[in-house]
Amino acid sequence: MDFDRHLVRSNIEAVLAFLIEKIQEIEGRGLLEYYQELFVDLKNLIEPICEYGSAKHLMMVLPDRLLDIEKELGCPLPISEELKKLIHYP
Repeated sequence: MDFDRHLVRSNIEAVLAFLIEKIQEIEGRGLLEYYQELFVDLKNLIEPICEYGSAKHLMMVLPDRLLDIEKELGCPLPISEELKKLIHYP
């Protein structure tokens, strides 16, 4: 599958930056650790998707991770419409 890796990387990095902002607002240690796990999990997707072009990670894993983060934060993530269309994000 051919896709714009820069588009994917820039969107993941935007969500990571958004997560950092949210992490800085957290006071509870348990929640802080959970958000840090979300951050690391999402960051770990950059390599298989953007370096190796893994369609499985792009089409199956990334949308699930983004939905989990969005539900947890309770607000929309900074994801471009292009990426939403590419990964069939609801």
